[in-house]
Amino acid sequence: MESNANEPINPIRGKMQGEKDFKGLTKREYFAGLALQGLLASGRRATDEPWKIAEAAVKQADYVISELEKQK
Repeated sequence: MESNANEPINPIRGKMQGEKDFKGLTKREYFAGLALQGLLASGRRATDEPWKIAEAAVKQADYVISELEKQK
């Protein structure tokens, strides 16, 4: 089964912002943003380097996507 992690979460069809198609955030980007928000709210920013927090958010996003794909 192929992953849809890089598909837009809320695609907008048609032309926007000049002549470029606007597809919005991917599911992976969206889930990573949510994970990042949670990590920062938990106080991790005071103890970790920014790259470690970002890496953890992406890993969480990838895990959520893999678990969702198992449900199909």
